[in-house]
Amino acid sequence: MKRTSLLSVLLAAALSVSMLAGCGSTDDTTATDATTVTTDPPVVTPPADTHLHLDPVAYPDEFDFSDTDSIERYFDMCEILDGVRVSVAKRSKQITMRAKINGTTFSLTVGLDKAEGHTTPEQVVTCAKLFWYCYPQMYARFATKTTPTSVTLNIENEGYEVAHASGDVVHIHDQWLEKNPQDFDCLTHEFAHIMQGGWDGNYCPAFTKDDGEKDTYMIERFADYCRYLYAYKGGYYNDMIWTLHTVQGENTYYKSVRFWVWLDYTYSTNDIDIMLRLQQAVSKKTYGNDAWEPTGEAWGEMFAGTAAEGKDLNTLWEEYAGSQFASAKSKPREQGAKSALLGIAPLRTALQDRYPDGDNYRKVQ
Repeated sequence: MKRTSLLSVLLAAALSVSMLAGCGSTDDTTATDATTVTTDPPVVTPPADTHLHLDPVAYPDEFDFSDTDSIERYFDMCEILDGVRVSVAKRSKQITMRAKINGTTFSLTVGLDKAEGHTTPEQVVTCAKLFWYCYPQMYARFATKTTPTSVTLNIENEGYEVAHASGDVVHIHDQWLEKNPQDFDCLTHEFAHIMQGGWDGNYCPAFTKDDGEKDTYMIERFADYCRYLYAYKGGYYNDMIWTLHTVQGENTYYKSVRFWVWLDYTYSTNDIDIMLRLQQAVSKKTYGNDAWEPTGEAWGEMFAGTAAEGKDLNTLWEEYAGSQFASAKSKPREQGAKSALLGIAPLRTALQDRYPDGDNYRKVQ
């Protein structure tokens, strides 16, 4: 990728009005090369009160941690969050961002000491934007007393394949986005695991296999539910590469992510949030595995007061499996477009309508 001085970019901005735009624009696109000039550019000094954002941005090949001011300007130029405070720790190679949202102070620390440069600075910025888009929204809905407001994202060339979460730390392999440049929402999945606060597998929904072993399926189903509903930029990156399988592809309630999206969309109300009830019950260890069997008392409590009251999981699965929702395509024809499924059920819009206060937590538009 070409290196372009800030001075050159400023000249390009002055010469072409079309280049002036925030890099957090609605289509979330960034040119791969910045415009260059062949003559020495004059000094362009914007008014002191101007918050200048340029598109395209001159992304460096790597972060120079000896120039902390440059990194701070770099993140500020990319409009991660109005009012965000950026600090850089040179020795530990960490970039920390802090901001207060609706009275709660959130922070994200990006650790790069074990990274080897496969994840580009541009991708690091997008990862940070994703955190500020997704995590505060999920926090507003699902947080418990112990849910962290300070999260660390370590990008590292370690032995695991994709990403994992532990406590308040998310780890993503340094080569993953290099090889899968659209898969930013694997992080939405991991941030959802942080919301779960380390669910105890003995106290969450589990499917009993023929050998008596418990498959604690809901741990991953919940995280994938969040991945779809809270996908960055309304699924701009997510939906073309990661889809909700149809009933033909995932033919049981304990394997299907789409079933839980449908259940919440169909039966949760403004007053009763089934998925929130689930999160609270599991976090408090209210019910053991047996109570979460398809006809168990736990589900009776989850559905109480809704139109699903009195139904068990098997009944609800049959209802779902026979619906148009279960078979509609969830992959759009082009990036950023709506899928057939979203045409049938405006899932993300409906969620925003149910929780209008959640929009106050989404500071990256």
